[in-house]
Amino acid sequence: MSNANSIDSTRVGLLLDASYEVDKIARVLPNLVTMDDDQTHYAVRAMAGRLLRLTSILISGLGDDDFPIEKMERVLSFEGSSQG
Repeated sequence: MSNANSIDSTRVGLLLDASYEVDKIARVLPNLVTMDDDQTHYAVRAMAGRLLRLTSILISGLGDDDFPIEKMERVLSFEGSSQG
């Protein structure tokens, strides 16, 4: 991260830590909702899945300068089915 547009390493570290924390929350959320309420359970699973996809591009984008912008755009625009 040597160019003028780079984010300093302390900021990157903090952003990565926040991304990992959101990722962990997203992984726990579906287990907190019982299958008794199907609509709520599936809504929570869908939101958690979206959070995981978003954190995947945050973590990859912040941790790898060569991570393709096109992959980030696909995730943000709901295109494609892979997580990265």
